[in-house]
Amino acid sequence: MKLRNINPLGQVDLPLLGRTLEPGEEFDVDDAVAGRPPSGTPFDDGEPDFDMGAGLLAQVGNFEVVEADDAPDPTRAPLVEVEPAPHLDPVIDVPRPASRSPRPKRGGGTR
Repeated sequence: MKLRNINPLGQVDLPLLGRTLEPGEEFDVDDAVAGRPPSGTPFDDGEPDFDMGAGLLAQVGNFEVVEADDAPDPTRAPLVEVEPAPHLDPVIDVPRPASRSPRPKRGGGTR
């Protein structure tokens, strides 16, 4: 089964595989190691039917199954360096948040 590292901390050491997984890295494991995700609800009509899952997939938020037709997630796209607008000087033209109240004047008096 093919899984993907989606751990929010990014890089993960996985001793079971004897390697470190990079953020978003896809890797192959046996079905028994992949296991199954949790299912059910802890209490439904008073009867617990919750399955905590097993294997790597029981770690919700750390690993996910990669489907064969799984398109890359645009929220996990690599960062692209963007050029600043040519008409702005990055040192001078920094946008400043609007203030709700006027700032007091310094010096406040005559000499």
